[in-house]
Amino acid sequence: MALDIIVSYSNINLLARATELAEFLQIPIIATQPDKVRTFLHLSESGLSIISYPHNITGFNLDFVDLLKKFTYQNIKQHPLQKTISGIKKNALVYDTTAGFAKDSLIFAHRGHRVIALEKNPFIYVLVQDALWRADNYQQVRNIKLIWQDSNEYLLAASIDKPAVIFIDPMFPERTKSALVKQPMQVLQLLSGSVCIDHSDLFNQSLTIATNRVVVKRPNNGAYLTGLKPDFSISSNQSTRFDVYLSHNK
Repeated sequence: MALDIIVSYSNINLLARATELAEFLQIPIIATQPDKVRTFLHLSESGLSIISYPHNITGFNLDFVDLLKKFTYQNIKQHPLQKTISGIKKNALVYDTTAGFAKDSLIFAHRGHRVIALEKNPFIYVLVQDALWRADNYQQVRNIKLIWQDSNEYLLAASIDKPAVIFIDPMFPERTKSALVKQPMQVLQLLSGSVCIDHSDLFNQSLTIATNRVVVKRPNNGAYLTGLKPDFSISSNQSTRFDVYLSHNK
C-alpha cells in the first residue's frame, strides 16, 4: 500500500498486542506519541485508532458500544436497509461482502441475523476487529463473524454456507464538491485509496449464490449495477437507495 503507516502504542502493557498488529500488517512499530507528519494506527487502553495530522484525522476510533446503545428495536425496524429484507425470518445468514466499518453488519445482526462480514483491506479489518472485541458483551456483536478475505475469492469456495442475503455496498464515486466528506468515509478513503473498484463480478456471483435476495447500495441518481434492473428499490435519503434483486436459486 502506498500509504505510509506506523503502529504506535501508549504504554508497555500494550507492546505484545501492538507487536502482533505490526507483524500482521507488516509495518513498523514505535513506542512514542504520534507526531504531526506521519499516519499511525495508535493502540491505547481505549482501543485502536487512526491518527493522521496530514489528513486532518486526530484520532478516529470505532465505538460499537456507543452505536449499539443508540439502536432501538423501532429505529432499526424502520431503517431502509432493514426494510430491504423485511419478512426474512430471524437467524438468517447474511453476507456483508463489502464490510468497511461494519455498521451495516451491525444493523443486520441487531435484527437477529447471523452475519459474515468480509473485508479485504487489512487496516480496515484490524480497526473493525478491535471494535468487535471491545463490544463483545453484546449479543449483536457475537452474531458477526469478521473475515479478512476478498469477497470474490470467498464466494468461490465450494464449502461456504449459502446465505439468504448478500449485501454489496460499493463506495460511491469521489465527490466533486469541495466540502469534506464525513470522517468515517474520509478514513475509509484514506485507507483504501481512491481507486474505483468494479463490483460486477461480485454482483454476478452473488446472484447465483444468495438463496433469497441480493441487496446493493447505490447513489440515488446512480445507474443500476451492471445495468440490471432490480425487482424493487428502497430510498434511504436524497443521496442513497437500496436495489433489491430477488433470487431464483433453490
